[in-house]
Amino acid sequence: MSLLPPSQLTNAQIAQSAQQCASHISSAAVLAGQMTSAALRLNDEQLTAWLNSRPPQETQELFAAHDALGQAINAAADVAAAALAASGIPANIQRVDVRPVDEKLADQRRVLAFEDGVFSVTTLPPEPEPEPEPES
Repeated sequence: MSLLPPSQLTNAQIAQSAQQCASHISSAAVLAGQMTSAALRLNDEQLTAWLNSRPPQETQELFAAHDALGQAINAAADVAAAALAASGIPANIQRVDVRPVDEKLADQRRVLAFEDGVFSVTTLPPEPEPEPEPES
């Protein structure tokens, strides 16, 4: 004897599959983020060397491919979240950060430059401490 009538059992199976799809999409987003994190964890010298380890056009193509991957994963996440929400199932699906590399580096107070066909990464000096206000 089944605890659920056939239609409810079917709904439960569909919901479970939808949640598993969402979980896989989240996993793909995390992996895509790790691709970027691996490079952004490098120090300035190492990151500069990595960026220049192939022709500049190939580096730009790599950035474009990662952006396309992230956009596709994010689109799939949107569809999966909408499908789950339509079924009354809350969805918290991870997204890929598809901001340009220079913006991600700016979050680390680093600057990406490209001059004469060569990439370089430098860290900005720390911001000066604000002067304490004199006591009255």
